[in-house]
Amino acid sequence: CVGCVWGCGGREYQRNSKDVFELQDDISKSVAEALGIERVNEKYSRIKPIESASLKAYESYKYGRLFEIRYYESNDIRDFKDCVRNYLEAVKHDPNYALAYWRLGNVHYSWYLYTNDEEYINLMREYLMRAKEIDENLAEVNIGLGWYYFDIEDNDRAFQYFKKAYELDPNTPNTPNTPNT
Repeated sequence: CVGCVWGCGGREYQRNSKDVFELQDDISKSVAEALGIERVNEKYSRIKPIESASLKAYESYKYGRLFEIRYYESNDIRDFKDCVRNYLEAVKHDPNYALAYWRLGNVHYSWYLYTNDEEYINLMREYLMRAKEIDENLAEVNIGLGWYYFDIEDNDRAFQYFKKAYELDPNTPNTPNTPNT
C-alpha cells in the first residue's frame, strides 16, 4: 500500500509497502534505543548486512536459505541445485545483493568439500569476490575468502581475511578464533 501507517511500541511509521526493509530497520533502532542500548546507529550500521531492496530478490534468497539448510542436512544434489537456482534468481533481481553472492560462495564450497571437484572451489571464489566488490566490509564475505585461501594453502592471505572479519564483527561465527569453528 502507498502511505501505509504501522504502529509499534507507541510510535507510528508511515511507509510505502516497498520500504518494508527500511521499516524493519527503523523499528529495530527504535526498540534498541527504548531499551537504552547506546550508540545503536554506529554499531548497527557497521555490522548490519545489506539486504536487498527488491522483494523478489529477498524472497528468492529466503527460498535459497531453505534449500541450503535442507542440502546441509541431506547432501542431496537436488537440494544443492535448488539452493543455487534460488540464489541465482535473487542476484538476477538484485545484481548488488552481496549476501546472496556470499551464500552462493558458501554452498559451492560445501559441495567442493563433498565432491573434491575443483570447479566448485573456483565458483566459490568467483561468487565471494563478487560479494567483496559489492561490500568489502561484510564480515561473512571475509570469512568465506579466508576459508578459500586457507584451502588453497595461502595461509598469509587466509589470516588477513579472518583477521578483517573478526575486526568487523568479533561475534561472527566460523572465524578460526571462535568456539563455532
